[in-house]
Amino acid sequence: MAKSKLIKDIATNKITLEEGLQRLLIISYSLENEKLQYWIESELNGYPNISKLPVYRKRIGYEISYSGINGGFQVKNVPLPLEYIPKEFKEVLKETCVLDGIKTLEETIRTDSKVGRNLTDMASAIYQKVGVQCINITQQYSLSSLQMIVSNVKNKLILILLDLEKDFGNLDNLDINVEDVNEAEINEINNNITKRIYFDGTSEEL
Repeated sequence: MAKSKLIKDIATNKITLEEGLQRLLIISYSLENEKLQYWIESELNGYPNISKLPVYRKRIGYEISYSGINGGFQVKNVPLPLEYIPKEFKEVLKETCVLDGIKTLEETIRTDSKVGRNLTDMASAIYQKVGVQCINITQQYSLSSLQMIVSNVKNKLILILLDLEKDFGNLDNLDINVEDVNEAEINEINNNITKRIYFDGTSEEL
């Protein structure tokens, strides 16, 4: 069977992942798969919190830089040494996650720009520990980590569409007919889709 043009367009980057996810949202709506819908909408709009975050968005590589005064010298956007960071903050940073939507990540990679979060709340604790006055502290996600996230989303999107194409035929009309499929088969399809998204080969599943 010839592959759906939609799948080919995603695989060859003729459409963005945002467009691909939007089309999957339409195609899969009749499956009533809440976990799939949540994944699609979260990848499009950004995740509201880390409680249901897929494993590929967790423990992301990063760099921390700061501006301020160190030993009488004014510094700007220089790396913050790890030993400056109090232990309680190190534990939090180990679990660094990326919640931004896929469009933001694709645009960040395309323009080679930076995305991250403000950590200036650590300034007081750092001053108490090492006497360095931080005016601004920024955590920047590594570009390779963002590329990894985008690659994971793309692969999962293609695999889900391939599965749906196998079960329901060509997807280019953005519609699937679930009327001829019984409840047990729908449940199996939905379970397989959920595993595609959340299972990492160990035990990470929503």
